Amino acid sequence: MQKHDYNAILSIMMDAAIEAGYLTINSTPEQRKDLFIADDRVTIIDIEAENVIIKILKDNFADLIILSEETHKKNREPVFHNIDKFTGFLVDPIDGSVNFSRMISKNYGNFAVSIGFAENGIIKAGVIYKPLENEMFHAVRGNGAFQDNNQIHVSQIDNINHASIELGSYWIREKPDLFNRWFTNKKTDVEQILIRGSAAVGLADVARGRIEAILHSKLHPWDYAAGWIIVEEAGGIVMDGNCNSLRLGGKFIYATNKNLNETVKRILKGEFK
Repeated sequence: MQKHDYNAILSIMMDAAIEAGYLTINSTPEQRKDLFIADDRVTIIDIEAENVIIKILKDNFADLIILSEETHKKNREPVFHNIDKFTGFLVDPIDGSVNFSRMISKNYGNFAVSIGFAENGIIKAGVIYKPLENEMFHAVRGNGAFQDNNQIHVSQIDNINHASIELGSYWIREKPDLFNRWFTNKKTDVEQILIRGSAAVGLADVARGRIEAILHSKLHPWDYAAGWIIVEEAGGIVMDGNCNSLRLGGKFIYATNKNLNETVKRILKGEFK
């Protein structure tokens, strides 16, 4: 099996993320309008940012496959049947496109550039870049997780009542009964529920210890590839919809700090009454 230089790959992914992020920062309202060419929101900058990322990756790693969101949505190509054995890059040029399209200032926007690298289905390196905040989250398998040059860790909160948890809107729609049972039960209610529209940003915030967990569904590999490794390298746990270890290609993703993982699993399995 071929082994790649993950640190070299990470460096190029970071460069690509910064270049793509530059386009978002300097975008105009006209460039942020929906082009209505796919089922999901797509802007001119989504496409331009993807093109920039792909060019940089191809210029440096011509032999590697790139699985990128906008290209696959436009061409309506299926995600590879053997995605769990995939080797190459997983690119989301703007995760949180709705938030980006409605950006009204350069002070805050809940969106990010997300690039992961997989080898035989295992994520080996990941980058999440938040352009407006100029925050770069990154990890290489086995080397820890970092925000810029500082190593980061998940939070140590171990009481679900004191936790901040982010939910995806699709997850709430698909799990309304669980949502009601969870958050109307004093034993399992949380301090704060967030719904912000970007799985990548949510995963970065779990890794950074800003929130304790995220639960998202209806995802594609490019949505979570980078955040998956960053959370795990920060000491967190990432699961699929059945509370098993996530496999590339899964549609559901639950990520928690270590201290709350068992509690969240029990809630999801209906063990709290």
